[in-house]
Amino acid sequence: MAPALQPGSYALFRRSADVAAGDIVLAAHKKYGWIVKAVARADARNVDLMGLNAASTSRTDLGQTARERIYGRLLWPRATPGRSRRSGGPAAP
Repeated sequence: MAPALQPGSYALFRRSADVAAGDIVLAAHKKYGWIVKAVARADARNVDLMGLNAASTSRTDLGQTARERIYGRLLWPRATPGRSRRSGGPAAP
């Protein structure tokens, strides 16, 4: 299964640690650096993150992430530059 966001894609995040289960977030993970993951569970202090495909890092390996390490919530993904969003081919010059 392919990643939900392909390498080189653009994404727009709203800066906030106010996230809930099911949200896609950008987080500064202590071990993995900047990651984009789904929120599995959230409490007042921590967030459990999970990948959206089978090849993703497991929830166990990710562990709990402090809310202050959540950069923001995904608002809008965008296709890779140089490709037409409708055809999937190169954009017109």
